Amino acid sequence: MMISTSFIIQSCSERGANPVSNNQRQFKNLYSYVGQEHNEGLSYIFQRLTRSGISVASKASEGSLLSDVQNYGITFLQSKGQGELSISQFITASEAPFHPSKLKVSSVSAGSLSSEQMGYIRNIYTLVDSLSAQDSAQFFFSLNTIEEQAYNTLGPDSSAIVLMVASVAQSSASYWAANYQNWEEALSATNSNQRVDVVDSVKVPTEPPGSGNGSGIGGAIGPIVGADVGGAVTGALGAIATGCAELTLGACAGAGATAGALGGSAGQAITDIWQYLTYAQYGANDLPGRSLLLNSSREGE
Repeated sequence: MMISTSFIIQSCSERGANPVSNNQRQFKNLYSYVGQEHNEGLSYIFQRLTRSGISVASKASEGSLLSDVQNYGITFLQSKGQGELSISQFITASEAPFHPSKLKVSSVSAGSLSSEQMGYIRNIYTLVDSLSAQDSAQFFFSLNTIEEQAYNTLGPDSSAIVLMVASVAQSSASYWAANYQNWEEALSATNSNQRVDVVDSVKVPTEPPGSGNGSGIGGAIGPIVGADVGGAVTGALGAIATGCAELTLGACAGAGATAGALGGSAGQAITDIWQYLTYAQYGANDLPGRSLLLNSSREGE
Protein backbone atom coordinates (compact mmCIF):
# COMPACT_ATOMS: atom_id res chain seq x y z
CA MET A 1 0.00 0.00 0.00
CA MET A 2 1.43 3.30 -0.99
CA ILE A 3 1.90 5.50 2.06
CA SER A 4 2.00 8.51 -0.24
CA THR A 5 -1.67 8.11 -1.15
CA SER A 6 -3.11 6.61 2.00
CA PHE A 7 -2.92 9.20 4.76
CA ILE A 8 -6.02 11.20 5.69
CA ILE A 9 -4.79 14.14 7.72
CA GLN A 10 -5.37 17.81 8.39
CA SER A 11 -3.62 20.63 6.61
CA CYS A 12 -0.25 21.57 8.09
CA SER A 13 -0.19 25.10 6.70
CA GLU A 14 0.08 26.91 10.04
CA ARG A 15 3.42 27.97 11.44
CA GLY A 16 4.24 27.43 15.11
CA ALA A 17 5.46 30.18 17.38
CA ASN A 18 7.71 28.07 19.61
CA PRO A 19 11.32 29.17 19.04
CA VAL A 20 14.13 26.87 18.00
CA SER A 21 16.42 29.72 18.94
CA ASN A 22 15.90 33.39 19.58
CA ASN A 23 15.87 34.36 15.91
CA GLN A 24 14.36 31.27 14.24
CA ARG A 25 10.73 30.24 13.94
CA GLN A 26 9.62 26.63 14.10
CA PHE A 27 7.54 24.80 11.52
CA LYS A 28 4.50 23.29 13.23
CA ASN A 29 4.47 19.50 12.92
CA LEU A 30 0.96 18.13 13.46
CA TYR A 31 2.51 14.75 14.22
CA SER A 32 4.48 16.05 17.20
CA TYR A 33 2.23 13.88 19.37
CA VAL A 34 4.03 10.78 18.03
CA GLY A 35 7.32 11.83 19.60
CA GLN A 36 5.66 13.16 22.73
CA GLU A 37 3.87 9.87 23.43
CA HIS A 38 7.15 8.08 22.78
CA ASN A 39 8.73 10.18 25.54
CA GLU A 40 5.80 9.53 27.88
CA GLY A 41 6.31 5.81 27.32
CA LEU A 42 10.01 6.02 28.15
CA SER A 43 9.21 7.98 31.31
CA TYR A 44 6.68 5.31 32.33
CA ILE A 45 9.12 2.44 31.69
CA PHE A 46 11.83 4.24 33.68
CA GLN A 47 9.49 4.77 36.62
CA ARG A 48 8.53 1.11 36.68
CA LEU A 49 12.14 -0.05 36.46
CA THR A 50 13.28 2.16 39.33
CA ARG A 51 10.29 1.45 41.56
CA SER A 52 10.74 -2.29 41.01
CA GLY A 53 14.42 -2.12 42.00
CA ILE A 54 15.51 -3.66 38.70
CA SER A 55 19.14 -3.30 37.67
CA VAL A 56 21.70 -5.06 35.51
CA ALA A 57 23.05 -6.78 38.64
CA SER A 58 19.58 -8.16 39.48
CA LYS A 59 19.14 -9.88 36.12
CA ALA A 60 20.75 -13.04 34.81
CA SER A 61 20.64 -11.96 31.19
CA GLU A 62 20.03 -9.03 28.91
CA GLY A 63 16.99 -10.85 27.57
CA SER A 64 15.49 -11.06 31.05
CA LEU A 65 15.90 -7.32 31.55
CA LEU A 66 14.39 -6.63 28.14
CA SER A 67 11.41 -8.81 29.02
CA ASP A 68 10.60 -6.53 31.98
CA VAL A 69 10.95 -3.49 29.74
CA GLN A 70 8.61 -5.06 27.18
CA ASN A 71 5.98 -5.77 29.81
CA TYR A 72 6.09 -2.18 31.07
CA GLY A 73 5.93 -0.84 27.53
CA ILE A 74 2.92 -3.02 26.72
CA THR A 75 1.14 -1.75 29.82
CA PHE A 76 1.79 1.83 28.75
CA LEU A 77 0.52 1.25 25.21
CA GLN A 78 -2.62 -0.42 26.53
CA SER A 79 -3.24 2.58 28.79
CA LYS A 80 -3.19 4.72 25.63
CA GLY A 81 -5.79 2.50 24.00
CA GLN A 82 -3.40 0.92 21.53
CA GLY A 83 -4.18 -2.61 20.43
CA GLU A 84 -2.37 -5.77 19.43
CA LEU A 85 -1.06 -4.39 16.15
CA SER A 86 0.82 -1.57 17.88
CA ILE A 87 2.03 -3.91 20.61
CA SER A 88 3.41 -6.24 17.96
CA GLN A 89 5.33 -3.33 16.40
CA PHE A 90 6.68 -2.39 19.84
CA ILE A 91 7.92 -5.91 20.58
CA THR A 92 9.56 -6.30 17.18
CA ALA A 93 11.37 -2.98 17.49
CA SER A 94 12.50 -3.65 21.07
CA GLU A 95 14.13 -6.91 19.99
CA ALA A 96 15.87 -5.35 16.98
CA PRO A 97 19.21 -4.87 18.82
CA PHE A 98 19.34 -8.67 19.09
CA HIS A 99 18.46 -9.00 15.39
CA PRO A 100 19.74 -5.78 13.72
CA SER A 101 18.51 -6.70 10.25
CA LYS A 102 14.89 -6.34 11.39
CA LEU A 103 14.84 -2.55 11.31
CA LYS A 104 17.15 -1.50 8.51
CA VAL A 105 15.58 1.19 6.38
CA SER A 106 17.02 -0.48 3.29
CA SER A 107 14.86 -3.52 4.05
CA VAL A 108 11.62 -1.54 3.53
CA SER A 109 9.81 -3.33 0.72
CA ALA A 110 9.83 -1.77 -2.71
CA GLY A 111 6.79 0.42 -3.27
CA SER A 112 6.12 1.12 0.42
CA LEU A 113 7.75 4.54 0.21
CA SER A 114 8.43 6.77 -2.73
CA SER A 115 11.98 7.77 -3.58
CA GLU A 116 11.18 11.30 -2.38
CA GLN A 117 9.90 10.06 0.99
CA MET A 118 12.95 7.82 1.39
CA GLY A 119 15.20 10.75 0.53
CA TYR A 120 13.87 12.85 3.40
CA ILE A 121 14.01 9.91 5.82
CA ARG A 122 17.62 9.25 4.84
CA ASN A 123 18.34 12.93 5.48
CA ILE A 124 16.99 12.46 9.00
CA TYR A 125 19.26 9.42 9.46
CA THR A 126 22.25 11.41 8.25
CA LEU A 127 21.44 14.18 10.71
CA VAL A 128 21.08 11.69 13.58
CA ASP A 129 24.41 10.09 12.64
CA SER A 130 26.06 13.46 13.28
CA LEU A 131 24.59 13.88 16.77
CA SER A 132 27.89 13.49 18.60
CA ALA A 133 29.44 16.38 16.68
CA GLN A 134 26.36 18.58 16.31
CA ASP A 135 25.62 21.71 18.23
CA SER A 136 22.24 20.78 19.69
CA ALA A 137 20.48 23.97 18.62
CA GLN A 138 21.68 23.44 15.06
CA PHE A 139 20.52 19.82 15.14
CA PHE A 140 16.97 20.81 16.05
CA PHE A 141 16.94 23.64 13.52
CA SER A 142 18.15 21.32 10.74
CA LEU A 143 15.54 18.73 11.65
CA ASN A 144 12.80 21.34 11.59
CA THR A 145 14.02 22.47 8.17
CA ILE A 146 13.65 18.92 6.86
CA GLU A 147 10.08 18.83 8.19
CA GLU A 148 9.15 22.05 6.45
CA GLN A 149 10.81 21.09 3.17
CA ALA A 150 9.12 17.69 3.17
CA TYR A 151 5.71 19.20 3.79
CA ASN A 152 6.13 21.88 1.13
CA THR A 153 7.49 19.45 -1.45
CA LEU A 154 5.40 16.32 -0.80
CA GLY A 155 2.18 17.87 0.48
CA PRO A 156 0.21 16.93 3.60
CA ASP A 157 -0.54 13.32 2.67
CA SER A 158 2.82 12.11 1.40
CA SER A 159 4.84 14.04 3.98
CA ALA A 160 3.01 12.43 6.93
CA ILE A 161 5.46 9.53 7.34
CA VAL A 162 8.42 11.95 7.19
CA LEU A 163 6.85 14.24 9.79
CA MET A 164 6.20 11.30 12.13
CA VAL A 165 9.81 10.16 11.87
CA ALA A 166 11.11 13.71 12.39
CA SER A 167 8.88 14.09 15.44
CA VAL A 168 10.40 10.95 16.92
CA ALA A 169 13.95 12.11 16.20
CA GLN A 170 13.30 15.48 17.85
CA SER A 171 11.63 14.07 20.95
CA SER A 172 14.09 11.20 21.31
CA ALA A 173 17.13 13.47 21.15
CA SER A 174 15.55 15.78 23.74
CA TYR A 175 14.63 12.92 26.04
CA TRP A 176 17.91 11.05 25.97
CA ALA A 177 20.06 14.18 26.27
CA ALA A 178 18.23 14.88 29.53
CA ASN A 179 17.72 11.33 30.82
CA TYR A 180 20.37 8.90 29.55
CA GLN A 181 22.56 9.32 32.62
CA ASN A 182 19.56 8.67 34.89
CA TRP A 183 18.88 5.37 33.13
CA GLU A 184 22.53 4.37 33.37
CA GLU A 185 22.75 5.23 37.07
CA ALA A 186 19.47 3.51 37.90
CA LEU A 187 20.39 0.29 36.10
CA SER A 188 23.86 0.24 37.66
CA ALA A 189 22.52 0.59 41.22
CA THR A 190 22.52 -2.43 43.51
CA ASN A 191 20.16 -1.16 46.19
CA SER A 192 17.41 1.41 46.64
CA ASN A 193 19.70 3.91 48.41
CA GLN A 194 21.72 4.31 45.23
CA ARG A 195 18.76 4.97 42.95
CA VAL A 196 18.07 8.27 41.28
CA ASP A 197 14.88 10.18 41.96
CA VAL A 198 11.96 9.09 39.82
CA VAL A 199 10.62 11.82 37.56
CA ASP A 200 6.83 11.65 37.18
CA SER A 201 6.77 13.03 33.65
CA VAL A 202 9.11 14.15 30.92
CA LYS A 203 8.43 17.24 28.84
CA VAL A 204 10.05 17.97 25.49
CA PRO A 205 11.88 21.25 26.11
CA THR A 206 11.04 24.24 23.92
CA GLU A 207 14.70 25.18 23.88
CA PRO A 208 16.87 22.20 22.90
CA PRO A 209 19.44 20.98 25.43
CA GLY A 210 22.65 22.95 25.08
CA SER A 211 20.98 25.61 22.95
CA GLY A 212 23.31 28.47 22.20
CA ASN A 213 26.35 27.16 24.06
CA GLY A 214 27.98 25.23 21.23
CA SER A 215 27.85 21.90 23.04
CA GLY A 216 27.17 18.65 21.23
CA ILE A 217 24.42 16.31 22.36
CA GLY A 218 26.82 13.43 22.95
CA GLY A 219 27.81 10.20 21.24
CA ALA A 220 26.07 7.87 23.69
CA ILE A 221 22.56 8.70 22.55
CA GLY A 222 23.13 8.66 18.78
CA PRO A 223 22.52 4.90 18.33
CA ILE A 224 19.38 5.10 20.49
CA VAL A 225 17.90 7.97 18.48
CA GLY A 226 18.78 6.07 15.31
CA ALA A 227 16.94 3.02 16.63
CA ASP A 228 13.94 5.24 17.38
CA VAL A 229 13.90 6.50 13.80
CA GLY A 230 14.08 2.96 12.45
CA GLY A 231 11.32 1.86 14.79
CA ALA A 232 9.10 4.75 13.71
CA VAL A 233 9.52 3.92 10.01
CA THR A 234 8.85 0.22 10.31
CA GLY A 235 6.15 0.70 12.95
CA ALA A 236 4.19 3.06 10.71
CA LEU A 237 4.57 0.85 7.64
CA GLY A 238 3.81 -2.30 9.61
CA ALA A 239 0.63 -0.83 11.07
CA ILE A 240 -0.60 0.20 7.63
CA ALA A 241 0.27 -3.16 6.09
CA THR A 242 -1.59 -5.16 8.75
CA GLY A 243 -4.48 -2.73 9.00
CA CYS A 244 -6.24 -0.65 11.66
CA ALA A 245 -9.89 -0.87 10.70
CA GLU A 246 -11.06 1.31 13.57
CA LEU A 247 -8.72 4.22 12.73
CA THR A 248 -8.05 6.51 9.81
CA LEU A 249 -4.92 5.47 7.96
CA GLY A 250 -2.99 8.47 9.27
CA ALA A 251 -3.91 7.67 12.87
CA CYS A 252 -3.10 4.02 12.28
CA ALA A 253 0.37 4.87 11.00
CA GLY A 254 0.88 7.29 13.90
CA ALA A 255 0.04 4.59 16.44
CA GLY A 256 2.46 2.20 14.76
CA ALA A 257 5.18 4.84 14.61
CA THR A 258 4.78 5.62 18.32
CA ALA A 259 4.93 1.96 19.31
CA GLY A 260 7.82 1.13 17.01
CA ALA A 261 9.85 4.13 18.16
CA LEU A 262 9.22 3.33 21.83
CA GLY A 263 10.36 -0.24 21.28
CA GLY A 264 13.45 0.79 19.34
CA SER A 265 14.39 3.36 21.97
CA ALA A 266 13.93 1.14 25.00
CA GLY A 267 15.53 -1.91 23.40
CA GLN A 268 18.61 -0.05 22.18
CA ALA A 269 19.04 1.76 25.50
CA ILE A 270 18.88 -1.49 27.44
CA THR A 271 21.37 -3.14 25.09
CA ASP A 272 23.82 -0.25 25.21
CA ILE A 273 23.65 0.19 28.98
CA TRP A 274 23.87 -3.57 29.61
CA GLN A 275 26.99 -3.84 27.46
CA TYR A 276 28.57 -0.77 29.03
CA LEU A 277 27.97 -1.91 32.60
CA THR A 278 29.05 -5.51 32.01
CA TYR A 279 32.14 -4.26 30.19
CA ALA A 280 32.98 -2.13 33.21
CA GLN A 281 32.47 -5.11 35.51
CA TYR A 282 34.14 -7.91 33.54
CA GLY A 283 36.51 -6.20 31.12
CA ALA A 284 36.68 -6.52 27.36
CA ASN A 285 38.05 -10.08 27.32
CA ASP A 286 35.66 -11.64 29.81
CA LEU A 287 32.18 -10.43 28.94
CA PRO A 288 29.34 -12.77 29.88
CA GLY A 289 27.60 -14.24 26.85
CA ARG A 290 24.43 -12.60 25.62
CA SER A 291 21.56 -14.87 26.65
CA LEU A 292 18.60 -14.63 24.28
CA LEU A 293 15.83 -15.89 26.53
CA LEU A 294 13.14 -13.59 25.20
CA ASN A 295 10.51 -16.21 24.53
CA SER A 296 11.13 -18.34 27.62
CA SER A 297 11.32 -15.32 29.94
CA ARG A 298 8.04 -13.95 28.64
CA GLU A 299 6.30 -17.33 28.91
CA GLY A 300 7.30 -17.64 32.52
CA GLU A 301 5.65 -14.40 33.61
